[in-house]
Amino acid sequence: MGQEVQEVMGWPKLLGRHWEYWVLGFVLALGVGLRLHLLDVSLERDEGEYAYAGQLLLQGVPPYELAHNMKLPGIYMVYAIVMAVFGETARGIHLGLLVANACTTGFIFLVGRRLSGPVAGLVAAGCFSVLSSTYAVQGVFANAEHFVILPALAGVWLLLLARSSGRSLQFFWSGLLLGTGFVIKQHGIAFVAFAAVVLAIDAARMGGAWNRSWSRRFALLALGACLPYAAIVLALYLAGTLENFWFWTVHYAMEYGGLTSIETGWRLFHLRSGNIYEATPMLWWLSALGLVLLPWNRGAASHRLTLLLFCIFSVMSICPGLYFRPHYFVLLLPAASLLAGSAIETLAGLLSAERVRTVRYVIPVVIALLFIGGSAWEQREFNLKASPFLASRVAFDLNPFPEAEKVGEYLRRHSEKGDRIAVVGSEPEIYFYARQRSATRYLYTYPLMEAQVYAGKMQREMIQEIEAAAPAFLVFVNMRSSWLLNERSDLSIMEWFHTYQESSYDQVGLVEIELLHSAFHWAPAELPSPPRTLSWISIFKRRAPAAE
Repeated sequence: MGQEVQEVMGWPKLLGRHWEYWVLGFVLALGVGLRLHLLDVSLERDEGEYAYAGQLLLQGVPPYELAHNMKLPGIYMVYAIVMAVFGETARGIHLGLLVANACTTGFIFLVGRRLSGPVAGLVAAGCFSVLSSTYAVQGVFANAEHFVILPALAGVWLLLLARSSGRSLQFFWSGLLLGTGFVIKQHGIAFVAFAAVVLAIDAARMGGAWNRSWSRRFALLALGACLPYAAIVLALYLAGTLENFWFWTVHYAMEYGGLTSIETGWRLFHLRSGNIYEATPMLWWLSALGLVLLPWNRGAASHRLTLLLFCIFSVMSICPGLYFRPHYFVLLLPAASLLAGSAIETLAGLLSAERVRTVRYVIPVVIALLFIGGSAWEQREFNLKASPFLASRVAFDLNPFPEAEKVGEYLRRHSEKGDRIAVVGSEPEIYFYARQRSATRYLYTYPLMEAQVYAGKMQREMIQEIEAAAPAFLVFVNMRSSWLLNERSDLSIMEWFHTYQESSYDQVGLVEIELLHSAFHWAPAELPSPPRTLSWISIFKRRAPAAE
């Protein structure tokens, strides 16, 4: 339907053969241009975790053996592939993100074209290129959400094709891609649910008869969606880490998901969504207009409910746990972009009766260019001018990500092959930069400070693992954002650390963290005592045994 309306309106005739692919190439170039300047930005915490776990995978260490976290291991595999191709550096990781983002943009075009027509697809792709690179969603950092939406959108596109062609295998491949999005991060389950609901509605439209054909399609979709998770469970069982995997991704994840109240969740949503809107208000207006005008979109006449459902399930994908972290909203951007594309398509359709070509064709295109170009221009200070250090500060305030890179480099230069390091804080990126393994499986101290039933046990295990490993270096991060203390936090591990450090370690470095100019001290005789800033990182080296 969308292609037929485009032919009536005369877009292909006006712009020439293959015009949409030329425009898509320009959109992809825009997305690349918005990211190139910040390829060297320092890794943030989640990136550090994924990069370190990916390093272990490349060394033959299975997930959950030497590093614990509640995230599903698909993202670790993605990082391992990215680093194998582009190198084990921050730049290599962000190059992998650049490629993934370009592929996602292409699939948004394909989905938008299928739903409403090529103009809608191109506008959606342009909107996504800008929205997904903003500081408000931490878009230049390689969070798992970027890698969830790539297979998810590919799966949605195949689902749309399968519904038209009726080819059974396409439903299987659609499910496989959607299931891959889930094993990269649990939030991807929302897109699997979307596909299941779409098929159920298709069956209901046939008079409620769930006949053999539709049963086969649903079974193939479900089989494909379940296979990635089943494969991971089998692989971890064979590797001997299934028990750890199950505890962290099921038992602890359930505890973690219940820590935030509805009231707190609403406040977080209001705060974060407001920040994201303020970064690119014109594109969010265009998206809202697309939602309002959806009933009048002739190009999407047979797909309006599908697009609406995709938007609903995209909103659901950011809701688990009610944390609403900025990068969660990356999962919402494809839906917002498709609505924006629908808005331009609808405006063009409403003007199709006009005989003046300027009115019929140029006005909708100019509106799209103004909104997309204006939003990209608003982001120029961050995407095109900010240094990697400043970009990190804009996106994450005082979090010590640039400092962690230099700490990791210091440890890499001053440690021996096979040395262990223990970071007491939540900065796993230090292990990645140091190229050394952690003395403990706990990469974050967040779970140890939470008001959940496993916190005390986790503290004892972390302490025992560090003492047993006797690491060559200890790193202590004195920063609120690395601990997230609350009134119910158990501070036992902090008390233990100071006693343990004094008994066996000497301080060899100190980083005094400030917003614009952190101070690095690497000469033990010149270390300020106490630190002159509220936030700091201390580095300690294990003392040589006393001569007998």
